[in-house]
Amino acid sequence: MGLDMYAHAGSKEFYWRKHNRLHGWMEELWESKGKPFNGKLEDNPLGDFNCVELELSLEDVEDLAVDIENQSLPETGGFFFGGDSYTWNKDGEANEDILEEYYHLETDLNFIKEARKALDKGEKVTYSSWY
Repeated sequence: MGLDMYAHAGSKEFYWRKHNRLHGWMEELWESKGKPFNGKLEDNPLGDFNCVELELSLEDVEDLAVDIENQSLPETGGFFFGGDSYTWNKDGEANEDILEEYYHLETDLNFIKEARKALDKGEKVTYSSWY
């Protein structure tokens, strides 16, 4: 069991496993949009943002691109979310000057590229997760 994350950019599908910073970013976006849900959140037995499809606009994708490039996705914890999505210095401390590894960077950047293409074609871009 763990945080499984999916995005669709038109017909392309993206998958991440335990990329908790991206999930936290998406949850903050969902909250800023008024927690849209196809149904009643109180009827969602899995929790507020679990298994919720979030549609992304071009502005959302561009904001995400900036945060990915600046490595400023929010640190996010959860029981099934795993360790930090970024690997920090040898002491394990979050020091933005000593970021050693951003494991999901290639997938994140590829998603941004494909999301821009899909939105330019008028296609839908969505994110969802299951944990």
